[in-house]
Amino acid sequence: MMKPIYKKADISEIDSICELIKNAIRQMESQGIYQWDEDYPNRDILSQDITNEELTTVNIENEIAAIYVTNTEYDEEYDKVKWHFPDAKFMIVHRLCVSPKFQNKGLARIIVEHIEKEAKHEGFQSIRLDTFSGNPYSLRLYKSLGYTETGHFFWRKGCLITMEKLL
Repeated sequence: MMKPIYKKADISEIDSICELIKNAIRQMESQGIYQWDEDYPNRDILSQDITNEELTTVNIENEIAAIYVTNTEYDEEYDKVKWHFPDAKFMIVHRLCVSPKFQNKGLARIIVEHIEKEAKHEGFQSIRLDTFSGNPYSLRLYKSLGYTETGHFFWRKGCLITMEKLL
């Protein structure tokens, strides 16, 4: 696989990003993973991520292979979690999504390692995230990278597991 190129998304890429999400949802549903749908993440959410300069595209061979969002914003459920490092300056990863065309090649691992390196460089001490309990692939990925479970909460599609890693 060629080296990924990371860049902040431009609003002109919204159609390609929405198509990537739609294809990923189809792939997940074919595997019995009902994590995302037409309501989340939708075009409005993704457009706002782009406007806020928080959505990064991962490009391989001039194609968007994956996307993710990083920021320090979180749902109120995060306030109820017993984080392992409550006083650490943290970044949150949202909406990491790899195009089905680029799955099963280690790209998600490369992306998360890149996010960790960038976060550390920016002065963050930990990364927090939540992942769908019914997605064995994301759970296995994060655990293999040293993320530990800190709690869970329920969302309209099921249980989300919160995870954290000290950088």
